Order: sequence, then structure tokens, then C-alpha cells
Amino acid sequence: ITLRMIGPDATTAGPALAKALGSDSFRARRAVAEALGKIQPKAADVLDPLVQCLREDKDPDVCRFAALALGKLGKPALPELTRALEGRNADLRYHACLAAREMGPEAAPLAAALA
Repeated sequence: ITLRMIGPDATTAGPALAKALGSDSFRARRAVAEALGKIQPKAADVLDPLVQCLREDKDPDVCRFAALALGKLGKPALPELTRALEGRNADLRYHACLAAREMGPEAAPLAAALA
């Protein structure tokens, strides 16, 4: 939680936080996913773990925070979000929409998948 409050100055914690997304505690995964959305880590350090979390976690809040963190990554997340939007899983599509909202104008390439 502290890293979340530190924000971008905690960017170097990205890899460690990405590992913590595999915690057995849904509370820990929630806090980690939320922190990743606030600290602006390098996409290369967190993209795959966030996508896995988004696709596989059973806790909707964890998925929501993972989606918001993916949205903050911007362009590197576009291919995975496109796949999510084109898939059959309604929850995954919803969370991909949240990520697109976080991206703002960078989400323009998702327009076809959103339609």
C-alpha cells in the first residue's frame, strides 16, 4: 500500500510487485495490482503478469485493478486488450474496456474491437 502512495518514484519496485501478483492472498493481489497502476512501472516488467492476472484471477477487484494498471501501460498493452475485447468472456471484455478508458486517446486502435 505504501508503494501505491509513493507513486512513480517507486517505479523500480515493478518487478517485485509483478511477482507478488501470484500471492495466495486476494487482498495482497488487490493491493499489488492497485500499486502497479500508480507507480508507472516499465511495461516489460509487468505486462505479462498483469495479463495473466486479468485472465485468470477469480477476484473481480483484482481483475479490475489489473485492468486499470494495464491501461496505464498504454500502447504495450494494446495487443492483449484487443484479444480480450474480441473474446467470448464478458467479464474479460468489461475489464478490457476499463483499461481502454484509462488509456485515453492511446486506446484509439481498440475502436474496432470495442464496436
